[in-house]
Amino acid sequence: MKTFLPKSGFLTIVFFIANLVFANASFGQTVTLDQADLDYAPGETVSITGTGWQPNEVINLQVDHLTEPIPDHGTPNPHLPWTIVADSFGNFAAEWFVTEYELGSNLLLIADGIESGFTYEVFFTDATATQIVSLTPSGGICGGNITTSATLQYKSGNNWLNPGSGLTIVFTLGANTVNEITNSSGVATATLAVSGNPNSLVANYNGPGGNGYSSSNSSIGFVTTGIVTPSVSIAITSGVNPTCSGSSVTFTATPTNGGVASYQWKKGTTNVGTNSATYTDDGVTAGNITCVMTSNLTCVTSATATSNAITLNVSTANIPTITPSAPTNFCAGGSVSLTSTAGTSYLWSTGETTQSITVSSTGSYTVRIENANGCESASSLATAVTVNPLPTTVTVIGGGTYCGNTTITASNGSSGTIYFQDTTSGGTSSTTLSSSQLITTSGTYYFRARSASGCWGPEGSASVTINQIPIATINTGNTAICQGDNVTLSITLTGTGTISGILNDGTPFSGLAGTISIVKTPSVETTYSIASLSNGICAGTFSGSTAVTFKGKYTANAGNDQTICPQGTASVSGSVTGNPSATVWTTSGTGVFTNANVLSTVYTPSAADKALGSVILTLTTSGTGTCDGVDNMVLTVEDKVAAVAIAQAVTVQLDNLGAGSVTAAQVDNGSNDACGIQSLSVSPNTFTCANVGANTVTLTVTDNNGNVSTTTATVTVKDEVLPVATAKNITVQLDATGNVSIAEDAVNDGSSDACGGLTYDTDKTSFNCSNVGANPVVLTVTDANGNSSAANAVVTVEDKVAPVATAKNITVQLDATGNVS
Repeated sequence: MKTFLPKSGFLTIVFFIANLVFANASFGQTVTLDQADLDYAPGETVSITGTGWQPNEVINLQVDHLTEPIPDHGTPNPHLPWTIVADSFGNFAAEWFVTEYELGSNLLLIADGIESGFTYEVFFTDATATQIVSLTPSGGICGGNITTSATLQYKSGNNWLNPGSGLTIVFTLGANTVNEITNSSGVATATLAVSGNPNSLVANYNGPGGNGYSSSNSSIGFVTTGIVTPSVSIAITSGVNPTCSGSSVTFTATPTNGGVASYQWKKGTTNVGTNSATYTDDGVTAGNITCVMTSNLTCVTSATATSNAITLNVSTANIPTITPSAPTNFCAGGSVSLTSTAGTSYLWSTGETTQSITVSSTGSYTVRIENANGCESASSLATAVTVNPLPTTVTVIGGGTYCGNTTITASNGSSGTIYFQDTTSGGTSSTTLSSSQLITTSGTYYFRARSASGCWGPEGSASVTINQIPIATINTGNTAICQGDNVTLSITLTGTGTISGILNDGTPFSGLAGTISIVKTPSVETTYSIASLSNGICAGTFSGSTAVTFKGKYTANAGNDQTICPQGTASVSGSVTGNPSATVWTTSGTGVFTNANVLSTVYTPSAADKALGSVILTLTTSGTGTCDGVDNMVLTVEDKVAAVAIAQAVTVQLDNLGAGSVTAAQVDNGSNDACGIQSLSVSPNTFTCANVGANTVTLTVTDNNGNVSTTTATVTVKDEVLPVATAKNITVQLDATGNVSIAEDAVNDGSSDACGGLTYDTDKTSFNCSNVGANPVVLTVTDANGNSSAANAVVTVEDKVAPVATAKNITVQLDATGNVS
């Protein structure tokens, strides 16, 4: 519920009490107006809406025009009431037109419900709103007085209208206040003195009551500006001063009190640049740079100001000169130093940045320098450098190792004249004009070419090793010897290093320069000479020979070589020719002959001979004036041949304990060895029940000299021992059906067998009533290897089951005697 009370204190109390009463009787009834500010201008219509009233209730509506003091309800000058009927929901709508006579009035809408007895009141007004517009200072604001004006308007409906003249507007500026009357256009104008800074100007309309206008005001703030003096300063913001010729320099102006300033730059007295706070000079010429600034501010002492002057200086570097340290025409591999006149920095056409550079290639060289101001000069005059090419490298062929001498040859494609430099590396001798040389001594030899411009090219070389050709001469004369005797050959060697040769019989020899001896034992008459000679590098020359002839001699034949056992002896038998006067056997060992002076004898080797393994037995025949006959035989004393092991199959019967064995002698089947057998062994040699069947055994044969051989045989193990069958007598009871059965081993009484695995079989195991009494049975016991034996026992069958007794009632008749049975 919206309830607005009038401004009067009396009305406020009345409406407050009424609202309390009505609120206490309220059933939710409300009355609302369409404008939120509840202020209507003449000519507008007030839209009234009611809700929460009783359905179809008749409601009396009346708008009172209130004055102060407030009279009783409905007076004075009450407006005519009218009636409205609520709809079926208790809602209604109505209108009330505001006439021009209501201007400035306080109004009260009263709604009285006839059926509900509920009263609802809404306070609203017709006090027209006003506004002040266009409050604008005019005239200067540098100080002194300011002229201002304000326009007043009032609201009619949705329009703002001119209220006309005669209304008072109060202007206030700081401590100064002026009252001015509006003209016919609703405009009031005032002049006020400005004091202080900043300032706020206020225009106020207090809205005197008679005309129904409400109060309004407007304000504007501004800053009072004093009179100022413009100035400008300039400075270099890009580039340097002095500047190098052609390098730009940028100047920037900094204004004071310029507002939105304009600029005119000057170089000397000449206008330059544009209307900009910066100016860039091309740096070509020197001059004084200034700037004239024009301020757009109003309160200034002068509109223009001239800046400080900056003298722009332009620096130019002198063109440098180049001084070479030596002639600029030289051979490849040489160089020359080029030096520039002084500067603070340098830039050569090669990119180098030192005052002096060293060049070693043909070309034109220039330099630029910087002076103390950092300005770069133009390039110097070019200095030409000519580098003469060298002849190509000489190629020398023919190096290596040679016998006696060799010729080496040099060439370089005709790019210069070739000179022999002998063994001097880096030589520049033009004495020997030659491209080939005969070399007779070892060394490294050099050739070099020189061009027409006097430039020596890279040398070529060849390393040559000259080896002396070796010489050998046999100095021994012809000689006659006994066959089997030695002849010593004397050979003279000439040359360097180790000299090696081969005789015509294939015998090699070697030695250093001098005389060497070779001992030969020819088996036939022969002539010894040198077939080849070398020092490992060079083939040699050789000469001389020695013819060897035999004197007459006896011959001896010791017989063929033999091998005997260490335990044995050797029977030897020799033969001779020529009827020698003496014959003798000798040994290289320590054994003994039974007779050493006969052709046929027996030799017994010693322990030392056996340890050596062999000895040489020599048969010598001798006589007078003739060469002895000698012949050797080799007697080897050793046994490295293993015995021949021969085995045979054997069958072994296990005993009643289940054990059996075999000996090596049983398995051996004639094993033999030339030097005798030391021992025989067999493995395995014992057997148990687990070995029944075929078993492989190994027979080991060791001869008298420790040589071992083995072979295998099959030992068949048999178990033919019968098991021990033991039986016992037993007693059994027939069951209720008159039958009984026993197990197969029921009568067994500890039967046994060494190999175990017993099975049992009883010839009768089932009994009935016909067998009551003693019944003989046979227990058969069989071992794991199928051997069986039997034992007798008695099975006594008893019937101890009581019969089933069944009785019935009967009737009997006494006979004439008075008895019955």
